[in-house]
Amino acid sequence: LSNYTLGVPGTKALAASLIGNAHIVELVLNGCGLSDEGVEALCESLKGNRKLNTLDICDNRIGSRTISGVESKDLSRCVVAISQLFKVPKSTLYTIKMSSCGLTDRDTVELTKGLKGNHSLRKMDISCNEVGDKGAAALAKCVQFREHLEFVNVTWNRIGPEGIKLIQHAVRIRNRVKKVTPSPSFEMGTAAPKEGSGLLERGVSSDTDDAGL
Repeated sequence: LSNYTLGVPGTKALAASLIGNAHIVELVLNGCGLSDEGVEALCESLKGNRKLNTLDICDNRIGSRTISGVESKDLSRCVVAISQLFKVPKSTLYTIKMSSCGLTDRDTVELTKGLKGNHSLRKMDISCNEVGDKGAAALAKCVQFREHLEFVNVTWNRIGPEGIKLIQHAVRIRNRVKKVTPSPSFEMGTAAPKEGSGLLERGVSSDTDDAGL
């Protein structure tokens, strides 16, 4: 269904079909123009689904940052709905992908609140967003205390050296997540890349020199 504009009626119809569905394990909705109302319906239906393990909603402006580059005064309803989905007991959601969704620090903090009671999510991709040091601090706490969270992609964000240090500190405390690999990130509105984002990954040794700090 990627790159197909679903609209609210289409998203709601899809959401209804997912309730109790025992066959679909991966749902990819890249660039579908998802709206607040549509995402809320989708998340509500997934609360009762025990088969879906991967949700890919990349390239949908669900975050607080609008297409025009202005951050909304109100927290994104989509992000709140996803955060609530994380809190569902016995959830089977293993992977969520939210690259290029206009996510900000506020959104990231809200998402990590939902992860406090989550025991299923293993992989989260929030690359190519506008997450800064505040968001990195919230993610660092998740990495440190959520042992089930194995992989978090935060490349191409706005995380600076201080945010990298916080993530590295969390990595050192929790040995299951072993490495921070920096990658360039774009400042909004410029074409010049700026160093300061990272990929948290499990299975290799931590090396502070890799972060360029």
